[in-house]
Amino acid sequence: MPADYQILETNGSFPGSNPPYLKLFVASQTANTSPMLMLWVKTAYTTWANSASVRINGTEVDRIGPRPWEAGLINIEAISMPFSSTLLNVLPGYPWLPMINQLTIVPATTADFVYIDNMILLSRS
Repeated sequence: MPADYQILETNGSFPGSNPPYLKLFVASQTANTSPMLMLWVKTAYTTWANSASVRINGTEVDRIGPRPWEAGLINIEAISMPFSSTLLNVLPGYPWLPMINQLTIVPATTADFVYIDNMILLSRS
């Protein structure tokens, strides 16, 4: 039986818009019945208009809202993003086979970076 989660990021990253943050991961539709991304983030932007797009295989699943730095504090904030397992790549006729999938985080501009501390993919949320 596969694990109920995958750790996608642990070292901290600064996704910029050129190029956007890209992470490949392996998952199957049947093992991921109700998938959800858990991210611990901070942002360089303060408005929703500048929020970064989170995409699975090219389809936007959510946006990372403003979580700006506070003076003198490093308070990373957790957010969760449930998404449909139908967004995961599947080999026709074999939905249980794990396939390579692509997670992309695209900030609105190069100045609107996102700091990702940790990121986990939960299979059954």
